[in-house]
Amino acid sequence: MIGLLSSLFLLVVGVMALYVISRLIVRPLDQAARTRHCPTQFTIVDVLCLFALVQVATSLIHHLTEVGDPLVGREARIAYFYDAYAWLSIGLIWWKCVRIMSRAGIHKPWHRIVLLIFVLPGTLLSLVLGGFLAVAIPISLAVSVGQVEAWLVWCELGLAIGVLAMIWVCAFVVRRIVAASESVAAAPDDPPPNGGLSPESVEPQ
Repeated sequence: MIGLLSSLFLLVVGVMALYVISRLIVRPLDQAARTRHCPTQFTIVDVLCLFALVQVATSLIHHLTEVGDPLVGREARIAYFYDAYAWLSIGLIWWKCVRIMSRAGIHKPWHRIVLLIFVLPGTLLSLVLGGFLAVAIPISLAVSVGQVEAWLVWCELGLAIGVLAMIWVCAFVVRRIVAASESVAAAPDDPPPNGGLSPESVEPQ
């Protein structure tokens, strides 16, 4: 009974997580990009963020595969395959994110760093864990035979709460950055001389 109730709860949490990601994180950036149509710009900050993301991913891959000799062995070939996949997937996602940020009018370096280093990995991790919570864990709990361990249920509930908290933090950051870029875009340019009056309309003293 506990396994069935936990599976239903995690299913609801997983579906809610996927909905919140599309509604509160992806949609504001997409709407801003469609409305403002700013030109796409790649900065040195974006490139540094790309290298940082790839470095973290490849370091994690080599740590998990535990390659002894980096030049020989089946483990090395698997690690190199994952390295190539990390470069390709992260590069494509990075290019799409930079394009959307530029079209949305997000040009401040710190805003771009926060979106690429914090919001992008957090959203991807929440997306993967949300799908995992919605599919894999509920099925395993529903079909489990016997008594479900209490610590396992608490760990899964903690994971669900952590995923929702990460999503809400990312959504809050995205809203603040989009609103700040909108205020900058809506701010008037420097006032022209003579208060905006043409030289012909200014009477000589």
